[in-house]
Amino acid sequence: MGSHGQSAGERLQFLHFIEQELKSKINETFQADPERQLFFGHSLGGLFGLYALFTKPEAFQSYMISSPSIWWNDQCILELEPEFIAGLKHADISIF
Repeated sequence: MGSHGQSAGERLQFLHFIEQELKSKINETFQADPERQLFFGHSLGGLFGLYALFTKPEAFQSYMISSPSIWWNDQCILELEPEFIAGLKHADISIF
């Protein structure tokens, strides 16, 4: 399996941007409920959704992931799955 470091398209920085900048801008602009945030992603967006779910499940309260590109980068996303599954009993999220 591949590495989930720098070759993974800077996904850690993108998740940080979403949490630190984008969410606050959305909350300033719209009457959004920060306690009811849904992530939706398809294909490579779905792959990023799996990354967010596996590494920081509390980033969103619900995840809707459609046809994630698990094949990308030698299926390296699957390296993160066991730890996520082990901690799932403590998470308060919805996965669709």
